[in-house]
Amino acid sequence: MVSTNSSSKRKGKDGKQFLVELAVEVSMLVATGVLASYVINKLVNAMQNKDEDVAAASQAAESRLKRLLREQGNKSVPRLTSYEKQIAQDVIDPNDITVEFADIGGLDEKKQELWELAVLPLQQPELFAQSGLLQAPGGILLYGPPGTGKTMLAKAIAKEANATFLAVKLSKIMSKWFGESNKLIDAIFSLSRKLAPSIIFIDELDTFLNPRDGAENSAGNAIKAEFLTLWDGITTSGNSNHQNGATTQQQQGGPVMVLGATNRPNHVDNAILRRLPRLFKIDLPNAKGRLQILTLTIEKSGHPMDKSAKEYMPKLATLTVGYSGSDLKELLNCAALEAVREAVKEQSKRAVVFGTKKGKQKNAPNPPQIKPKIRPMSAKDLKVAMNKVQRTGAESADYDESQNGYGSMPKVDLNQVMRMMMSQMGNNNNNGNNYNNNDDDIPQLN
Repeated sequence: MVSTNSSSKRKGKDGKQFLVELAVEVSMLVATGVLASYVINKLVNAMQNKDEDVAAASQAAESRLKRLLREQGNKSVPRLTSYEKQIAQDVIDPNDITVEFADIGGLDEKKQELWELAVLPLQQPELFAQSGLLQAPGGILLYGPPGTGKTMLAKAIAKEANATFLAVKLSKIMSKWFGESNKLIDAIFSLSRKLAPSIIFIDELDTFLNPRDGAENSAGNAIKAEFLTLWDGITTSGNSNHQNGATTQQQQGGPVMVLGATNRPNHVDNAILRRLPRLFKIDLPNAKGRLQILTLTIEKSGHPMDKSAKEYMPKLATLTVGYSGSDLKELLNCAALEAVREAVKEQSKRAVVFGTKKGKQKNAPNPPQIKPKIRPMSAKDLKVAMNKVQRTGAESADYDESQNGYGSMPKVDLNQVMRMMMSQMGNNNNNGNNYNNNDDDIPQLN
């Protein structure tokens, strides 16, 4: 009887333990399900919000393009694919571009030739449709040192030709899904034809269309091959049919020009260079070009200058050898800041020494806000700025030279040399019985 009771009690305990464990497992499953549902909802909402943002941006870009096409006189607005809507976000209306050839100092001969090669075919394509020899280049490459105005020239071409400007962004066309990048590249060219006359601009061409080799993945080669295939046949003049005097411009959609810019033309694929038959070296400006850049920058900014600064400008142009256009603009910006530094000298000193909050006395009345007046730029400001702003790369080159000592000889650490000599002398004394002075000799074994 006792054994029966103990057995039933044991079974009762096992049943209760089983129920407890079952309840714990069920609770864990419910909690896990709730957590998973929460995470999934969060991810879905995030994706939906992202899709909504992309859709809103695409819709806004499509509306802007339709307005642009109507302004150009197109009665029928073509439908845009989903990929074209993504690319349409980077299209720039030529009316929104503020840079013209007259705003770019120097390069007078290059600007005139670029106008004849790039602007004229886009403005008057009928001139180039009269002969098979009057084909405009399929692409133009602008190369040269950084800061010489290559991107400004591309924008000026679009402005002068009243052509839509489509800047190709590598981040926009690169996709983790195989084949998506090819479709986006196809959308670049198809959208450019719909918006013609248009300019496809590829900045830093060497980073995108660099030479193909076996070390590159197949996706990268496929993207370049797609770009090369679509590039052929979109020249401004198109394929002319002289038997009936008509051209295939209507079939292609309109004149399109491809412009590229790079600092390293030797790192561009040869097949790309073949499609860029006209190369323009945008070099550093000479003294005349530097004076034009300085004068245009001052006139466009409206910054006041006194007589000494105006008289010093020609000399400054001769002294700034090796300065690019961006270097000269930075120099003028630095010179203009000298007057600002004088106006806020005491205020900046208190902020540096005491801090912005500690510099103010407690319970002190706020001084009246007096708007400081900036004095005109002087020749002294320009001289100070020239000492502070060097040409691109000069400061880093001076730093490298200071680290290596004079000339190309490396800097010698005398302390390190002495430690090495003492260590070598100690080794020779300790092992003198086994080694000769010449470290290359074979030791004599006893």
